[in-house]
Amino acid sequence: MYQLTKLTQEIKRAFNQQESVLAVFVDFNGASDSIWRAKLIEKLKNMNTEGNMLAWFSRFLDQRWTKVKHGETFSKYKQTEVGLPQGAVTSTTLFNVYINDLPNIVRNTKTNRGMYADKVVMWASTKNNAKQHETLEQTINTALNPLSKWVTENNMEISASKTVYLFFSMRHKNDSFDLKINGQKLPKSESTNYLGVQLDYKLSWKNHVEHTINKVNQRLKTHKMTRWGYMGKHTRNNEHHV
Repeated sequence: MYQLTKLTQEIKRAFNQQESVLAVFVDFNGASDSIWRAKLIEKLKNMNTEGNMLAWFSRFLDQRWTKVKHGETFSKYKQTEVGLPQGAVTSTTLFNVYINDLPNIVRNTKTNRGMYADKVVMWASTKNNAKQHETLEQTINTALNPLSKWVTENNMEISASKTVYLFFSMRHKNDSFDLKINGQKLPKSESTNYLGVQLDYKLSWKNHVEHTINKVNQRLKTHKMTRWGYMGKHTRNNEHHV
């Protein structure tokens, strides 16, 4: 994917120039379930969506009701104002429309950013020295402030525990930083999953290779169990007919 390639190539470029990269991987809580429908319609209008198409989207999103079942008991129906219909073909497109203005929020900061659906990453690079690292921390925090504001204005919620930062560096010591979103300090990680790829702070791909091997071994194990189970059943049926 382009966003993954863009990030990893930037990290490699930084390593080649004796630089390090500080990146924040943002995780949203219940992303599609938090979409504020009235705000979405407003954004569609701002994109010059009008006439029958706007009316169709409005009817598609409006008048949605839900109820909760606990054991054999049901709650009363309640009209909902947030969330996109799960499984609907248009929901993915509508979600992209909803967060389409997010990159512009941090455009004027000294950070790069990548976004694919609800996967957001922001990063900045600097030379390997203590003074520059202090500036790097300030740069990322400056970019996180408008992100926090956008999240609040759009009824979204960032998971401060799942949103992590990585300090990609070839230095022997991997520094820690004081990064915060809405006053909550972000945890540091040495590896994370971004768009299905395990990235570690040295970009060695070791974690990703091990993760892939484990997945393959698990699937082979399942395949063998299924295969031998079928062969055993087939053999017993043949013996029965002899």
